Amino acid sequence: MIFLSIVKGDLNCSLIDDKNFSADATIGFDLDVTLGPYVVHNIELIPKITIHGPAASLTIDVAINPQVIASLGLRLKFSWASLPLFDLDVSVSLADIGNDLKNLYTELIKWLQNNVDKVFSNILSDVNKWIDAVKSVFTSLANDIDKVANVLANFFNTTAGDCAAFLHEMGYEFEAIVGAHCRVL
Repeated sequence: MIFLSIVKGDLNCSLIDDKNFSADATIGFDLDVTLGPYVVHNIELIPKITIHGPAASLTIDVAINPQVIASLGLRLKFSWASLPLFDLDVSVSLADIGNDLKNLYTELIKWLQNNVDKVFSNILSDVNKWIDAVKSVFTSLANDIDKVANVLANFFNTTAGDCAAFLHEMGYEFEAIVGAHCRVL
């Protein structure tokens, strides 16, 4: 198993005085992760997908001083298939991660898998972004007009007319749209 494929790394350190030290590092990397499916109220919003090589960057800030033994700040930016997915700030202490950074990659993958809603929050907040994602990367979901119509009608609460327009924009034929409306609405 390949741990990380480092794309870029920067490290900045500062010794403020004899008792205070700070450092920050930014690491750009690729990773492979399988996410989903993400279902809310029996509505499949995100299909099970395997993401190969999303661009991510992790910024780590470390500050050591007499009051704080050590603190760690993480910033993760994540994009995939030209979709900016999320930008997340997390602050943890080294005690929170067991003073052990060797499992950071595994924990990052686990967090992504357990937080699909946060990973795709940008897409799930806007029906047009979701439709663009369905057309470009969630193609397995796009193959099932009933699932798409269900999300449009029951998650995004679109009107029947808007739902039909979105389905038509996605390339579905008139008869398929009418059939989906009868089954879903």
